[in-house]
Amino acid sequence: MKRKIGLGITLILILLVATCATYPEEMGRIPGNIRQMITNNTNTIDLEEAYRTMSLFRKIEYGSSLSFNFQRVVDGEKRLEAGRFVTLLFDSRLDYFDPFYTDVVFVHSAAEAEGFPENVIVGWPIDNDRLNEASIAQMHRHVNRTEAELGRWGEHNRRPVVTLEEFGLTYPITLADLVDNWDKVASLREAVRLMPTFSIPSRE
Repeated sequence: MKRKIGLGITLILILLVATCATYPEEMGRIPGNIRQMITNNTNTIDLEEAYRTMSLFRKIEYGSSLSFNFQRVVDGEKRLEAGRFVTLLFDSRLDYFDPFYTDVVFVHSAAEAEGFPENVIVGWPIDNDRLNEASIAQMHRHVNRTEAELGRWGEHNRRPVVTLEEFGLTYPITLADLVDNWDKVASLREAVRLMPTFSIPSRE
């Protein structure tokens, strides 16, 4: 129990340090005692670990938003899991946390999921053409919109106009793009509010 509490506190500090490293102005909004803890721990908390943890959360959230399959190995047995559950495995604040799993990779199909180490969770697009096509069409609908069109969608949908080219993508987005260019597609989905935005700390 003490170990889990300690890990939870460490993760919270990592996230706070990462936020303040990325957005220094946020430091002033944090209570003084916590701010002092951040200052004291900046040299001991590895920002590389913060980058890795937040990157994994973002990657899993991306796959979940597109209904990806996720496969993990438990005692030699392959299991398909929901993305939301996979997130719990990497969250050291929770009882579901399992330090055995260290990475998440994306492949194109179940056949390509073979041969990975057991500590790697593998994700791939769901085997449902209609659902995949609908997800891609939804992204297409959100790009190249004028400010007037976005305004008609309602005040809560106000955001900058975006294009595929801004994210290094070309029309049309393909099923292969969802895997091969997942980071670019994730940035697009964040920009058009199809998934939460994650503030990943810089490793520099």
